[in-house]
Amino acid sequence: MQTGADSDEFDRAEKLVAELRAIEFWDVQYWQSSRSESAEVLAFRARQRRRTEILTQLTILETRLTDESNCQIGPAKEVPEN
Repeated sequence: MQTGADSDEFDRAEKLVAELRAIEFWDVQYWQSSRSESAEVLAFRARQRRRTEILTQLTILETRLTDESNCQIGPAKEVPEN
């Protein structure tokens, strides 16, 4: 069962993936361009830093969601006494 927190984390992950796609689009434009103006180079480097941040955040979200999905809530099991 998905909780509100899970839904928020999935929404966040979707936004991060969309941002990664935008970064990929602009990087393709950068590599196809024959110009190498300093502003474009700086923008490329900034996108690469942001890409690293996004991948880190996605890894954290994936870990949280995976950990939560492995924790199944059910009836308490009796532990036999020795």
